[in-house]
Amino acid sequence: AVVYQPTGTMTNSPLTDGQGQSQWNQVNLDASINYDRSFGKHAISGMALFNRYQRIINIELPYNYVGFVGRATYAYDNKYLAEANFGYNGSEQFAPGHKMGFFPSMSVGWVASNEDFVAKALPWLTFAKIRASYGQVGNDNMNGSRFAFLTLWNGSYEAQIGNEQLEWEKANKYNVGLETKILRDFTFEADFFYERRNNILISATGLVPTGMFGTGGVFSSGIIPKINAGEIENKGFELVGGWAKSLSRDVRLDIRVNGAYNRNKVLYLSEVLLPEGYANRLRSTGYRLGQPFGYKNAGFFNTEREILDWYDQSAIGPAPKLGDIKYQDMNGDGIITEEDMVPIGNPEMPAWTYGAALSLKVKNFDFSMMWQGVGERSYLLTGQRIFETYNFNEWHKEAWSQERYDAGLPITYPRLDPGSSSSKQVSDFWQADGSYIRLRNLEVGYTIANRFAGKIGASAIRVYANGLNLLTFDRYPVKYQDPEQNNELLYPVFKAYNVGLNVTF
Repeated sequence: AVVYQPTGTMTNSPLTDGQGQSQWNQVNLDASINYDRSFGKHAISGMALFNRYQRIINIELPYNYVGFVGRATYAYDNKYLAEANFGYNGSEQFAPGHKMGFFPSMSVGWVASNEDFVAKALPWLTFAKIRASYGQVGNDNMNGSRFAFLTLWNGSYEAQIGNEQLEWEKANKYNVGLETKILRDFTFEADFFYERRNNILISATGLVPTGMFGTGGVFSSGIIPKINAGEIENKGFELVGGWAKSLSRDVRLDIRVNGAYNRNKVLYLSEVLLPEGYANRLRSTGYRLGQPFGYKNAGFFNTEREILDWYDQSAIGPAPKLGDIKYQDMNGDGIITEEDMVPIGNPEMPAWTYGAALSLKVKNFDFSMMWQGVGERSYLLTGQRIFETYNFNEWHKEAWSQERYDAGLPITYPRLDPGSSSSKQVSDFWQADGSYIRLRNLEVGYTIANRFAGKIGASAIRVYANGLNLLTFDRYPVKYQDPEQNNELLYPVFKAYNVGLNVTF
């Protein structure tokens, strides 16, 4: 029998109530003037805009922002296009002399299909446009902090070291694109982009000596000044294709596919260069944003001889036992320490995103579905949903044991140990492929003939059935965990089935 034995004392306390008040005010002022004129084969337009924004939250100092925007466009004979823009923006985040930032952009385009020689040479090319653009964008967001140019004091010591030379973070964006339509049925778009962000607002972690301003220095007090020093690049492409055609009077098919690839790289980020002896002395510069680091595993310890002959792992956890994970010596010093940590897997932000949609209509029947997926992404398996410290799950059934090893049975998990174990170190063993492709939506419908709908005064009646998240294909080793999420506390992605009726009057 199971007996519930309460511990401690539980007494009812009287109910209490409280009152609070919060004020939030926002003022947004816009004023603009526009000009648009066409004469002959020429078309020009212009716009000037002023924006003033203020937000006040309770007794905090107001958040202020001001901006001037201008735009001019020109088109000749619907063939040659040009546009120029500028933004002149002011932010309270910077010291006087650095508050304003100027951010220009420009683009050009050529509608090749409107050229007579193209139309004659390529009659199947319904539409073709080539475009290119360059633009600069500013950012004054400092991850929620304000007035980083001010030096603040808390009694006799500095609570924040200001930097009056801070400026706007800037991103230079380049894009080349192509838009086409072939035989009036096929469409294809391609964009190739490159972005270089510089003057990124970061803490000067790698530039301020340890011990500066007292024991532990600014590192322990959290007052490291911010600087414009980070530099990151993004590059990739986006592709979109489609085919839509009426195959007969009663049949129409529409297909859409898309895919995008985005690869970023940290060119510079103020960080401390780790001492000699580390397999990788930098943990951000030269890698993708969010690149995970950890140990490289070399399988399990299957015999006592393997434990004796392997590298000393005592610096990173308890002495290994049979069934524990063994790690590779990446710096060649004969022992396993944090110096052996190297890049493992991919960041959680996927490099690939893609999707596809299909719709088919046959007389009164209609069918549609949409797929979506991501690729080149990794998740670190850890915490309550994985380790036996918290719960036991299906994966643990294939944990290492002497019996399973002797019998030659599959072993996909280290020996079970609800306490501490060196196997729970961050390593590529726990890096899971987070790629997936999912059937987001599938729907089947039927529209009842108008002569029947009219009997109840309706113009259309449609019945349908659909489902959400019906199928998922992935490489996730834990089938009870959704590959779209890496947090067991989030509300899970669920399947849903619906049956409905639409009546239009």
